[in-house]
Amino acid sequence: MSKEKKELECKMVGSVSEVNTQLKLLLEAFSEGSIVIADGEDVVRLSPAGSVSLEIDTNVKSEKEKIYIEISWKKPKPVESIPPSFTISSKAIETE
Repeated sequence: MSKEKKELECKMVGSVSEVNTQLKLLLEAFSEGSIVIADGEDVVRLSPAGSVSLEIDTNVKSEKEKIYIEISWKKPKPVESIPPSFTISSKAIETE
């Protein structure tokens, strides 16, 4: 049985093609608005929505190059509808 987590760190080492496959899967899930990442029995579910922040940092050294990608968003708050107390019209409005 899987355990729902709030934080999960996953790592892999592979070829450019293998990492590309994982990034494509992440992009597909992100585009669908539901990201589920599982590592063994640990599972994290994310629901990207609303305004999304993207940060990219790079680091180049003589023997190693890195790229850090951070994508973040705030969970949308439910909106409580309040009907208007006014009227809008293109014609004169009669008042009592």
